[in-house]
Amino acid sequence: MNSARIFMAAVAITAAAVTTSAWAAMPEWRTVPPAELAMNSEPNAPGAAAIILYMELNRDDNVRREYRYQQIKILTDEGRSFGDVQLAYDSKRESLKDIEARTIRRDGTIVPFTGVITEKPLASGADRKLVAKTIPLTNVEVGSIVEVRYARHFNGIYDTRWALANNLFTREAHYAFNGSGSLRYGTPRGVPPGTSPLTKSKNGYLTLETRNVAAFEQEDFSPPDQEIQYRLDFIYSWDWDHPAKDPDKFWKRYAEEQAEQTRRFLSGSGALKSEVAQLAPPGAPAEERLRKLYEACARLRNKSYEPDRSDDEIKRDDEAVPASVREVWKRQYGWAGQVNLLFMAMVREAGFDVAEVWVGDRSESFFEPNQMDPGPLEMRLIHVKFDGKELFLSPGTKFLPFGSLPWTRTAQSGLRIQDRKFTWVRVPLQQPDESRSRRVANLSLLPDGTLEGTVQVTQTGQEALWRRNRENNEDAAHRRKFLESDLIDMLSGSAIVKVVSDPDWDGTGDFRVEYKLTIPGRAIRAGNRLLMPLALFVQGTNTAFKRAERKNPMYFWYPYIAEEDVRIDLPQGWKVGEIPDGEAMDLKRATYSIEALKMSGATEAVRTRRSLRMNMMFLPPDTYTPIQKFFQTMRAGDEQQVVITGGGK
Repeated sequence: MNSARIFMAAVAITAAAVTTSAWAAMPEWRTVPPAELAMNSEPNAPGAAAIILYMELNRDDNVRREYRYQQIKILTDEGRSFGDVQLAYDSKRESLKDIEARTIRRDGTIVPFTGVITEKPLASGADRKLVAKTIPLTNVEVGSIVEVRYARHFNGIYDTRWALANNLFTREAHYAFNGSGSLRYGTPRGVPPGTSPLTKSKNGYLTLETRNVAAFEQEDFSPPDQEIQYRLDFIYSWDWDHPAKDPDKFWKRYAEEQAEQTRRFLSGSGALKSEVAQLAPPGAPAEERLRKLYEACARLRNKSYEPDRSDDEIKRDDEAVPASVREVWKRQYGWAGQVNLLFMAMVREAGFDVAEVWVGDRSESFFEPNQMDPGPLEMRLIHVKFDGKELFLSPGTKFLPFGSLPWTRTAQSGLRIQDRKFTWVRVPLQQPDESRSRRVANLSLLPDGTLEGTVQVTQTGQEALWRRNRENNEDAAHRRKFLESDLIDMLSGSAIVKVVSDPDWDGTGDFRVEYKLTIPGRAIRAGNRLLMPLALFVQGTNTAFKRAERKNPMYFWYPYIAEEDVRIDLPQGWKVGEIPDGEAMDLKRATYSIEALKMSGATEAVRTRRSLRMNMMFLPPDTYTPIQKFFQTMRAGDEQQVVITGGGK
């Protein structure tokens, strides 16, 4: 077994005195050799716009600080964009301090940054708030070097995952980590060629050096970066007092402790028996009873989906935190995990075989039991067996229909805990017809090539879920702006869009929106003819897989069906000159078809019907050729032209 690709056994890290540490301080500015000032290319990265000459990361969890230093060489005009240095961080966990930056011109002149550092939000959630600071350096020219150094101050001790390959070619990088407790550490995706061994120094630091590391290349439809990048992980041992070497022993202990926490929160659930009987009468069919209990829990006020509040607002909040399922039901509110536990208690009182199942988020990483890290198992599902069936349910997930799950929680192993015992179960991938997008357009073609009319878009399943979640707590104006941008993003070309009928934002069913649509210049004049592409809503799918080769696996988030039915009425006296034959391809796990029909009436019309059905998730790179051909066929079908005649010159 390759030891570079597995996690090492947990080890106790002894805190080194900060005063004796060679790394627990801001790195010094590195002297740049004349050859690096003069260089105008990197032989190991031909054509690179910029490269990282030197990088240093050192972290000491005993003082909850991490120091970062980086030098970037600008090689082309395009590379000058790296003069706007962005530093992303999670403001709920950390702050950035002592930020310094400067530009070294080709002649060696140093220009310190004295401007204003700006800040903007990137994303936020219940447990994180990503923010970016931007340092707009001046005097950044081809041949110059950009330098930045700063400290990250953490408000707690967290697991660390350092990428060993960056978005730029890296000549030299140094990593040093000093933990504050028992650790499991290693390089689960291997290391770049030429990397030094991960070693432990006398002062307690774990160190590693890399040289001449190729830039990490992102490709369309790839797994999470964390799963395909070289990385160095330091994971604090959950079982720090008695670290296990055997995964089965580790998970046995973890399941027992988790079961005890669940038991305490479910204690006294027998008091819910009368409510359960009223909501789900014993004589009703099993699935109907489950659905009733699910809906009752899903209707509760879910505090996990309420707006973020300031510390002062939280202090002023006199609402008690429920300490048991009885209190959740009595108060009619709780957080998502508490709502799921209430559902579990009710289902148990109704006589079902029920257990909790812990799963990770496969949009961020793929859970691996052998790493003995429960951190990624961040969500509890409720697993119910009845009448030879089984369902994984989560009424604590807002906007989620009964029987469904967020795609991020499917198609993975889950830790099932019941009666203090654990087993691994597979949470199934959902079917394509559970996530469907249907777009129906009734449009008119104007003599100048403009299309105008109405569009109705209906989304179900995952397509509806992410849209409702994204705009949760936003006002009507923000939601309409999002919906209009959403439709524009689906179109191939510029468009003017206005929402005329809003969707049901608070439900779990169909997410249906009606728009007024104008697309200037959709049909292109060629003499006395107009040429018009066949497909309308194709952006995002018809641009993928254009590269000749593939490095990374292909990863499709979830199965889905996308359909469009478009009718375009022609101006009076205009005719359909030529209709393309259409196109179709069937890979069994992926099917595509498009066809056009000439419609007769008071005026002629063109009707286009397009269907794309995807039922794939993870494919290795050696299967790229048929996938690429599938998308090439789809692209060719979408770009076929309808010829319209009779408009004069």
